[in-house]
Amino acid sequence: MLPENRSKNLKGIIRDMLVYGTDSFAKIVRECANASGTDVKGFFSNNDNQELKLENVSIIGPYSREVQPEEPVLIAVEDNLIRKTLVPGIGHKFASVIHPHAILSRYFSHEEGCIIFQGVVIQAGTTLGKHCIINTGVKLDYDCSIGDFVSIASGAIIGGDVSIGEGVAVGPGAIVSPKVKIGKWSVISAGAVVTEDVPEYVVVEGIPAKIVKKLTQTV
Repeated sequence: MLPENRSKNLKGIIRDMLVYGTDSFAKIVRECANASGTDVKGFFSNNDNQELKLENVSIIGPYSREVQPEEPVLIAVEDNLIRKTLVPGIGHKFASVIHPHAILSRYFSHEEGCIIFQGVVIQAGTTLGKHCIINTGVKLDYDCSIGDFVSIASGAIIGGDVSIGEGVAVGPGAIVSPKVKIGKWSVISAGAVVTEDVPEYVVVEGIPAKIVKKLTQTV
């Protein structure tokens, strides 16, 4: 049970849910859900070759709006673009999952479909958009604005007043300096140190981070 002063700003935290996805990422999402007191009732998968190697798992099969429509669904897919593509076809309400060992300011807020793993620290004034993944040990400082479908990998550190656009992927151990703006659907490589604004649809890497590739605008 979440303390009252934490639960007010945590949207979509529920007792039971379904998960869309059956790969290794879905395994750790289920563990996160269980730790927060949520029971995963079953897993949707549109890929017959995917297997979830866990005990007592109910693989429902391809997604259907008719299956347990009263239960919310969490999309447990790491790829940001795939998550965005899946959302319009989901008829269920969306759940969020937050590990009880995340440290969250009471002045933090998030939208539906978010996953926040253990060891995450999020400070006051920071907001998460829809369907974000904040992985183990990430630190998000004050007044950050995180767009929809963003993923921030394990150990990344995001300084205060940072703006991260839709679909951005921040790699493991990356550091983003305060007040930096990162354009939508860009990629921050593992271990990069970002000290200046990053435009849309690019890959940056290095210390300090520099643009190494331009990406096709698929969204």
